[in-house]
Amino acid sequence: MREFLYRLVQRLQEEARPLSRNKHFHTFAGETARALRIDRHLRDLARHLELLRSRDERPRVRPLPGGAIQLVLQH
Repeated sequence: MREFLYRLVQRLQEEARPLSRNKHFHTFAGETARALRIDRHLRDLARHLELLRSRDERPRVRPLPGGAIQLVLQH
């Protein structure tokens, strides 16, 4: 199911957004809800990054344990 979720999020992120929310979209209710939530978060992140770019600013990057990083954005 993880592969399905990734493909669904990828298709939601495409400019044309080829999926119809009215036709067979909620067949996999749990996975589609997660995909829609991830899509919303990714679009919000893209808006924040675009706003920073328009101001010639960069997001703060904070290192986390285990080599991970965290983007710090102001609201």
